[in-house]
Amino acid sequence: MLSRNWLSIEKETFTVMQWNTLAKSLCNAKSFPHAEPDALDWKNRYPLILQEIKTNNSDILCLQEVDEECFAKEFGPELKKQGYKSIFQKKPSNDNKDGCAIFYRSSRVQLNWFETGRLTEYANQIAVLVDVTIGKREILVVCTHLKAKPENERIRLDQCRSLCKKIDEYKVKDVIICGDFNDVPKSAPIQLMAKNYTSVYDQYHLEPFFTTAKKRQETVIRTIDYIWTRGVEPTRILLLPMQNELVLNDVGKTETGETTKSSLLPSTKYPSDHLSLCVAFRL
Repeated sequence: MLSRNWLSIEKETFTVMQWNTLAKSLCNAKSFPHAEPDALDWKNRYPLILQEIKTNNSDILCLQEVDEECFAKEFGPELKKQGYKSIFQKKPSNDNKDGCAIFYRSSRVQLNWFETGRLTEYANQIAVLVDVTIGKREILVVCTHLKAKPENERIRLDQCRSLCKKIDEYKVKDVIICGDFNDVPKSAPIQLMAKNYTSVYDQYHLEPFFTTAKKRQETVIRTIDYIWTRGVEPTRILLLPMQNELVLNDVGKTETGETTKSSLLPSTKYPSDHLSLCVAFRL
């Protein structure tokens, strides 16, 4: 696993983890032609995903790209043993096997109500909203995953508008939004979010240089994952690794005897093409 440190601001009271885990159904040699085969194998990836979750030990987990079958047979039962209850919503299209999930530690977090649904009628992306009580404080927690690919920025902008409108309908004072927004900080969708909410990492000038790093036809290294807040104060922020830490291992030899390197993410040490974000909040 990657070595990472917490930046402590003050003592925390509850923690939230945001992570696109890279769905089993989407992780293959066609999508990641430069990755090592072992790095794509679910039997290797799943234990590392659980290890990342256990290491961060968050009270609330917001996960994207969780396959419905993996949720039912693996994540749900395993995390239930660790004290979590969960809400899952698959993407509506039959072409997709994955969706979004929120897990919450039932010993600390009380579920009041939840809602799931499409962000827009004409696209397949979804959001999971859970209203919870932690201590004596009501907080609305949202997990979402916006449409991918650069040419779909207008769709993502509509999805952000829809999400903000939906959240405002509930008139909950304190809000935490986690998600893979598939767009960079200066894009129109992210600027719209920034007008309504605060990016925790950006608030402390820690917006990472990248939250995803992969090599397909070209190398993609950029920030597209966020934790947004309104009304809640962060106390600790999990820092991101440096880019040079992502080329991790000598993984073999070519026919000419040259050493080959694992290419960015996923790798044999890190199971997703996205890095997790973790923040602790004061009640």
